[in-house]
Amino acid sequence: MLATSGILRSFGLAVGAILILFGLLCLSISIPTAPHSQIDAFEKVPHEELYNGTEKGFARIKKVSALIGERNHLYERALKTHERHNEIHGYEMQVLRERITSSYWAKPSWLLAMLVEELARPELERNEWLVWCDPDTIILNPLIPLETFLPPKNMTDVHMIATHDPDGLNTGVLFFRVCEWTFKFLIDVLAVPLRDGTIQTALSKDAPAIEKVLDYPNFRGRTIYEPRGWFNAFHAHGYFEASQGSMLVHFTDVNGDKWNAMDQYLKNVTAEVNPWKKRLNETAYEIMLHDFWNRVTQAKDLLTEFREKERDNEVREAADKLRHALDHRTDDFDKMIAALIGLRKSVKKPRQSE
Repeated sequence: MLATSGILRSFGLAVGAILILFGLLCLSISIPTAPHSQIDAFEKVPHEELYNGTEKGFARIKKVSALIGERNHLYERALKTHERHNEIHGYEMQVLRERITSSYWAKPSWLLAMLVEELARPELERNEWLVWCDPDTIILNPLIPLETFLPPKNMTDVHMIATHDPDGLNTGVLFFRVCEWTFKFLIDVLAVPLRDGTIQTALSKDAPAIEKVLDYPNFRGRTIYEPRGWFNAFHAHGYFEASQGSMLVHFTDVNGDKWNAMDQYLKNVTAEVNPWKKRLNETAYEIMLHDFWNRVTQAKDLLTEFREKERDNEVREAADKLRHALDHRTDDFDKMIAALIGLRKSVKKPRQSE
């Protein structure tokens, strides 16, 4: 009991220190907002044309990123593609340019600082979502709004949207709802190294920390994973995994052709005719997202039906599989469909007489 009390007291002090630190950061750091003076060649497009009548509507969104250390002209040029995107859709963007902690921890640190800034505003004046974008991301098609990837307005229990890579969670582009859940979540992410020394030696420290906290019971079931090619498509080893009209490319090939590839993409997107540029209604995004959220809705509805009725062990096992798919693999079409069919079949089976 004493040992447990000591651990809780230490954790409480650690969290308190983190909060004090970020209170100071929010007061002392000068936060540059993306300037619009150099926006060129991207016409303003009426929102009704961009959205093609979508019912999702518009959300107040702020992009968040960081450019720290020695100046990198490719990253600066990449940032300008985001500025063009922001100008078209009216997004704010705040970029961290001063080192506040080790590089891997700058992401959750800066996100927490930006979240506190939003939560301190009156509710109707806040941005509704924060979207993190790594500095090695380039907006290919600025006509695709970030709202495209948000959940339906009535799905208020989704607080984070992310993607996977072969190693697990990829943190290159992340969506966070501005809410208390995200506040508590980011505090726990920053507390991970105080409780788990193994995270300090991880190659990409923020990703395993975020994954670890996502599996805590109080944070489980609030994250949706979308296919990576939709808003976090990789260019690696000379291959781009998305297609014409895709919104963004993320460069992960550190030991390969990253710099040459970034330079070539930047030349294309700033050319007089951008080969990637398409209006939303000229892409497959709306159809794909409509089907995606329908599957998620069906899964949630079926699990609610399961919880409201007494079921046997076979149904419970099928529900657990669907719940796992919903929590971890919504980006895997085959797993989601198999889990949905499995639960439907088990629910329809007649119960054996006792």
